[in-house]
Amino acid sequence: MASNRPLPKYEIPEQLEEQLYLYATHGALNMIEPILRTKGIKVNKPRPDGVTPLSMASQKGHTDIVKALLRKKGIKVNKPTPDGVTPLFIASQNGHKEIVELLLNVDNIDVN
Repeated sequence: MASNRPLPKYEIPEQLEEQLYLYATHGALNMIEPILRTKGIKVNKPRPDGVTPLSMASQKGHTDIVKALLRKKGIKVNKPTPDGVTPLFIASQNGHKEIVELLLNVDNIDVN
């Protein structure tokens, strides 16, 4: 079970953003929560292929991960992949209605 504390500075590996992406891909909410509480985490940093944790969680249908990412200050809900698709488009293409509804309720969501 994950702690409610952010990761101590000495425990933060250089690849923290990569871990965030991997946990978003696999739906590991208990592993993502401490990372999201870590000061300075770059939640919008894409992998080399240009896909962000929010895009991947939206694709995989990990509603709890999307909710956690949306609570993070500075999350860019309209950040497209290199193919030009946004998390909203990805969730709708994959039939993830609850994630689509979550994203549509974000103040600055771009539906175009």
